[in-house]
Amino acid sequence: MRYEFLKKEKKTGENDLEKKLRECEVSEKKYEAIIRNMVDGLCVTDLAGNIIFMNPAALRMHGFKSMEESRRALKDYRNLFDVNYPDGSPVPFEDWPSSRAMRGETFSNQVLRVSRHYSDAGFTGSYSGSPVLDEKGVMISSMVLIRDITAAVTPIEKKAKGLKKVVSKELHELARAISDTYPYMMGADVSMIILYDEDSKMFKLLSAAGTEESALKGLELKLYRDDRRKMFAQKVMETGKPIMIEETHNFPMSGTDREIINKLQIRSIAVLPMIFEDRFVGTLSFGYARFAHTFTEQDINTMSRLADEAATMVGNTRID
Repeated sequence: MRYEFLKKEKKTGENDLEKKLRECEVSEKKYEAIIRNMVDGLCVTDLAGNIIFMNPAALRMHGFKSMEESRRALKDYRNLFDVNYPDGSPVPFEDWPSSRAMRGETFSNQVLRVSRHYSDAGFTGSYSGSPVLDEKGVMISSMVLIRDITAAVTPIEKKAKGLKKVVSKELHELARAISDTYPYMMGADVSMIILYDEDSKMFKLLSAAGTEESALKGLELKLYRDDRRKMFAQKVMETGKPIMIEETHNFPMSGTDREIINKLQIRSIAVLPMIFEDRFVGTLSFGYARFAHTFTEQDINTMSRLADEAATMVGNTRID
């Protein structure tokens, strides 16, 4: 009898354990199903700063095809994505949502625009984040929730683009007048105005005097990380200083700049920053085709003054 009782008790204990294990498995599958079917994105980062988990919604938002593709150090994401505030200004890496959560911050409704480098593909997201603590209150990881609000903000962005189109014609006419007039003041053969579009992160040739603008159509005026591919306009934007090249023939430059130089047969070129209210708006360039030009200090001062004048006119036209 005693043996049968112990045997029965042991069997009952085993059944209870199996039951609890099955319940845990069921609960785990339920949680997995919930996370898998969430509309919002979920990203988890470990203490070493590595993305270790993304649910399907987060993978889809970021353009990843698999979990394996997303698993990498957070710092490496800087080589993949541009993260900007709604006004188009870049978000410092230390203020990225995952960076904040890793520091132990708890926050909600941080609205950001995320896009792949040199691509229009992206989304506007509302981010919330927090550290993940164990039962003792020790931080073991961090998590970020992402709600895709692109559909909500798109109508607003379209209205803004519509307003830009209204002034685009006036802006183009102004730029043409500037680039038609300024070359004569400097004895140059060619003058170009290239504007920087903060929304698309690209440059746009607004006007070119002394040549047919159609000759320069189709050029991709992009931003590049590789110094060898950076245009003069990007280098001027990054340094805030003009570039003066007295002999372009053997001067190292990007493929895009070389194409422009060759098409316009420019021997000497000056590229100056256009700054309006402490903000870079584009570049004003002067090209010399008939002969190599030696840039004097007076040339630089006069060209800089003209660039400031052009920046003010262009900046005010954009605002109006």
